Amino acid sequence: MGTTRMTATRNGAAGLLYAGRQGKPHVKDAQGVINQRVLGSTGVNVDPKYAHQQMSVVWRQHDTKKRNARELYRSTWSWSNEVLDPRNPHDVEKALMMGAEVAKRMWPGYQTAIYAQADGKGHKLHLHMETNAINPVTGRALRAEQTSQKQLAKIADEVELENGLEPLPKLRQAWETKPHAQVAKVAAGKYSWREDLQQRIQAGLADKRAVDWQTLKPVLAEHGVDVHVRRNKKTGAINGLSYKLNFGDHQRPVRAIRLGEMYQKESVDNGLKQNAAELTAEQLKDVQFGGIAAISELTPRIKHQYAATESEYADVDEKPAIHNIDAGKVRQAREAIEREQTRRHERERQQAADREAQRLNRLKQQKQRAAKQERDRQDRQRRNREADGPSLG
Repeated sequence: MGTTRMTATRNGAAGLLYAGRQGKPHVKDAQGVINQRVLGSTGVNVDPKYAHQQMSVVWRQHDTKKRNARELYRSTWSWSNEVLDPRNPHDVEKALMMGAEVAKRMWPGYQTAIYAQADGKGHKLHLHMETNAINPVTGRALRAEQTSQKQLAKIADEVELENGLEPLPKLRQAWETKPHAQVAKVAAGKYSWREDLQQRIQAGLADKRAVDWQTLKPVLAEHGVDVHVRRNKKTGAINGLSYKLNFGDHQRPVRAIRLGEMYQKESVDNGLKQNAAELTAEQLKDVQFGGIAAISELTPRIKHQYAATESEYADVDEKPAIHNIDAGKVRQAREAIEREQTRRHERERQQAADREAQRLNRLKQQKQRAAKQERDRQDRQRRNREADGPSLG
């Protein structure tokens, strides 16, 4: 029943020094039992006491400093005192054993130094798992799922179940990214714009009127959030999302990947589909055709055709709202958007074809010039031989 977190650093030495440095704990234990910073250590393919020396050899071999490459992936795994007690040596050993098992499954063949600590304010038992980003044998860098927070949490859940611990419910494992400063502000009762933004997005996604990407924007706007959907210009597929508060002094955009996986494209799309599945057919029709803020989705070429409809149904206090637009006009707007998108895609394809034709033509001209230069060179050589006359034998 622990929580996991993963980050990466290009300064592996500093990461290992922070995790494995001996000494007194940061916060004094009132019971006087936790009197050292590192409660225990272990390693996979590395000796935790000499992790810096052993990993540095690999970093030097592959010029990580010169290439400015990542050297270390830093993962933490923590538990409440009710689950694993840092004052109980058996629990510390159990945590280290589980950490080693996670490292073997998550990063097989890589070097991982693991340190158990409980030196924070709440004296919660937690592991620092410091993994060399470069394989000491193959030289390959960690990639894909081996650097995924979601995959780490999944494997950690499996190991906890095997050792008699119950993982956190999936609703609590929402894959949120919460920096330490944000957590500290919330714990101290202070305002955190990032926490506020995450909660407002969650409220918008839970709103049953948000059933697709077109209805999502006005719903989030009602909750004080502007969402920007980035799309591929050629295919129209969604590449990513970014959010920002639309009020106050904290109107800074932040990409979804910085907030956590639950705010990214796949999770949001699943939530919208779930909202749509929970509505009746009639309710879904009302939301999609009567509740969509269609004007904000129109392309500039046809937006002016519906400006009157927008102003007619605008809220009196100018707050963002889901407007009730006639279903026929919405359908016409959607058809116009589709026609415009088709024309744009066809125009882009034609432009791409023209560019390719120009490239081939330039290549053909270059070959013709090269052939002409070669003929001229041969002609000069022939004339020079003729001018010299026959050679004297």
